Amino acid sequence: MSTKERLDALRKGLEHIKENEESPVDANAVILGCYLEGFIPVDSYGPGVTIMSTDEIISALSDMADLSQADVNRVLAVIGYKPGRNNAGSFGWLMKKIEL
Repeated sequence: MSTKERLDALRKGLEHIKENEESPVDANAVILGCYLEGFIPVDSYGPGVTIMSTDEIISALSDMADLSQADVNRVLAVIGYKPGRNNAGSFGWLMKKIEL
């Protein structure tokens, strides 16, 4: 998936969370979306792939956002991230860091 396709998917996922255009902006979704701009979803573990748990994502953003596990999981699932395991058996979201 290209960076443009990933960013388009991210925007679509975040728009899906909004109830309608007149509702206030969901700041937590914006913060999570900006954080995820540095990653792309992948289908399986391999070179360059990171396993990140939902709690690790929440912890990384805790200074700026009050996120629940359900919020993070919903956004990641909507925009195409998949859970998986690394070679050591750790379970989390399969993510690959990208340069923007």
